[in-house]
Amino acid sequence: MKVQNIIWKIKHILYEVSEVLYLIMFSVILSYRFLSTTQFLVEWNIFSTDNKMILELLSFFLVKPFVLLGIIIMLRYLCSETYDIRQYLIAAAFVGITILIFQNNDTVSYVLMYALLIVGAKDISFRKLLKIYLSISTAIFIVTILAAQFGIIKNLVWNVEGRNTRISFGFIYPTDFAAHIFYMVLCYWYIRRKRFTYIESSIVAVLGIFVYLFCEARFSTAMLLLLSLAMLYCRFRHIKGKREDIKYQMHPILYTLLMYMPLICAIFIHIVSIFYDSSIKFFEKFNNLISSRLALARRAINIFGFQLWGSDIPMIGNGSRSNSPEKYFYIDSTYLQISLIYGVVFLAVILIIFLLVGEQARQRKDWIFLWVIALAALHGIFEQHLVELEYFPFLFAVFANMSRSKEKKYGKKK
Repeated sequence: MKVQNIIWKIKHILYEVSEVLYLIMFSVILSYRFLSTTQFLVEWNIFSTDNKMILELLSFFLVKPFVLLGIIIMLRYLCSETYDIRQYLIAAAFVGITILIFQNNDTVSYVLMYALLIVGAKDISFRKLLKIYLSISTAIFIVTILAAQFGIIKNLVWNVEGRNTRISFGFIYPTDFAAHIFYMVLCYWYIRRKRFTYIESSIVAVLGIFVYLFCEARFSTAMLLLLSLAMLYCRFRHIKGKREDIKYQMHPILYTLLMYMPLICAIFIHIVSIFYDSSIKFFEKFNNLISSRLALARRAINIFGFQLWGSDIPMIGNGSRSNSPEKYFYIDSTYLQISLIYGVVFLAVILIIFLLVGEQARQRKDWIFLWVIALAALHGIFEQHLVELEYFPFLFAVFANMSRSKEKKYGKKK
């Protein structure tokens, strides 16, 4: 018995250590990824040094931290006493598929790092992850804006004829600045949950107007306004239920729609991109409304096509410059980026994960989570940030501990 107790204590210590190590890695990688969307790393390139040892360390911790994350994952899964064979199989399949993608296209190492981070979040409090995400993101966000205003980094400004002056506020492009606001508000809403007020909902609408006036990020503006309405609706239903002493139950049609929104959005953007024809007035007007995104997507499909494991597609965007490049070529949609660059297999995996976390939320009756997933999925139709750690950490819910209790689950077998 003494030996067994010693082994159990060692496992418990290793399990606790693995969580600390994971949260450190999560924070470091998140900080680096968030900074990469600002002018800080553009103007102060940390990889510009000739010192090979420093370069290797930076790569080891920031760009390709596969060894460290692999060790942390092994510790968490071997020392855990919460066993769920389905979860283990999903983790193995997810990592295995991303390794295959990485072997076929070594320029997309981020997707493997992202997969390892998601799998490594096993049994770690999801709320804790979101609070870390929001704290780090908000801090860097504010520092970036201040640095741009005081001239420490460039505050890029775009003056396009027929459009408002577009300001980046220290980020590499105005739409990135706007997207950060949208996703941080989503995270803030989920953390606040029922405590969210009408005033806070109104502030979100004001942020949407601000984004339009100073960035003219039209899609993010529309999504912030839609988010504000969703918040008002949820707040109204909560107060009404409280007055009537009835717990709110979302209608099956609504929660089914919200659950399947990622799949609906993915199908929609693929269909309209594949069948885009500039000679059809509807398509052309729609294409002009969304800044030629359909034409660019159709061009990418024609050149590269859909591959199981993706293709190495060189993209040239407007980021970190105040004028458009001569040969602009960028795929803005998250779903199209995944299917074309990472492959249709990875798109299927991501959509399955969305469905899994959606179904889990439905079972928990976590209606705000479903709203968050659905709104983020809509944003992903014409923006590329849905599977980027620095914007949207909600897919971590598939392995993280979704319980709102502060008690540890170690020692409880499923």
